[in-house]
Amino acid sequence: MNSKIEAAKKLAKFAHRGQTTKAGHNYYWHHIVPVMQIADERNGWSASIMRAEDVLVAAILHDTIEDTFVTKEYLEEYFGSFVAEVVDAVSRREVKMLDGTELSRESYADFIERIASMEGSIGDVAREVKIADLIHHLQDTSAISDSLVERYTKAAIRLGFVK
Repeated sequence: MNSKIEAAKKLAKFAHRGQTTKAGHNYYWHHIVPVMQIADERNGWSASIMRAEDVLVAAILHDTIEDTFVTKEYLEEYFGSFVAEVVDAVSRREVKMLDGTELSRESYADFIERIASMEGSIGDVAREVKIADLIHHLQDTSAISDSLVERYTKAAIRLGFVK
């Protein structure tokens, strides 16, 4: 296996240590690895050989900026600007409240719309990575509420999973 992919796996495993899925499973083995596999299966339709590697690396690292200590700058230094931009694109933003004092998270609807409207190869790969993430969540709906199933299904459709 490629050293860049191996490095991404090591970082994801380290960064997500101690985290669990909603069902209580090890986050790396029960979420990161399946998302990487789904992205790999879906990847053949549009990517060059170089981009195929970037899709897998971005899929492996897709939650690192949002859920761990890893920064976009770190990803850029070690995995390149393309991967860093994709992982940043699939990370929900912190936004200031109107009074400027508190931070809140970007709404899920705004987050999905931002990814859906992105242009170019970064947008294409960000959509593929997020679709892989959503597919994985929807494969076992026993661990999530009906409202999340509906939200994830609508998001996958908006991102182009079903045309």
